[in-house]
Amino acid sequence: MTNRAVLFRTVMDNIVVNAIQACESRNIDEGLFVIELLPSSHYETRYGKLELFDTITAKDVFMVCRDNAGGLPKTLESQFFDFGFTHDKEGGTGIGTAEIRDCVQAKLDGQVALENHEGQGLAIHLRFSQDLTRSHGGAS
Repeated sequence: MTNRAVLFRTVMDNIVVNAIQACESRNIDEGLFVIELLPSSHYETRYGKLELFDTITAKDVFMVCRDNAGGLPKTLESQFFDFGFTHDKEGGTGIGTAEIRDCVQAKLDGQVALENHEGQGLAIHLRFSQDLTRSHGGAS
C-alpha cells in the first residue's frame, strides 16, 4: 500500500469510527452511514448551494460521508476539526477530526468541510483533484 493509500485509509477510519461512536453515545439503534462519490457536475447540482468550497472545477471529485447521529450544536461547528475537540462521546480523544483535516489538506492536497444539521446528523465533505492521483503515480 502506498503512503497516500495509508493516509486515505486513516481519513476514512477516523470518519467511520467517529460516526459509530456518535451513534453509540446517543443510543441510536439504527445508525445510518452513507458515502457518496461524486464528480464536480453532480456535486455542484446536489450541494452547490451549501457553498462549502470557494470554487469547484471540472477536475474535482468529491466524497461526502453522512451520518444520522444527531449532529452538533451550531455553537460547536467551528471547533469540529480542531485538535482536542470531542463532543458527547465516551472515550473520544479529540484527535480524529484534526487528523482528518491534516491528512486531507496537508498531505493529500485536498479540502475538507463540515455540513451540520443539529438534531439530525452531519456530513464530512472531501474534495480532491482528479489530477492528484495521476501526478503521484496512481492510487495503488
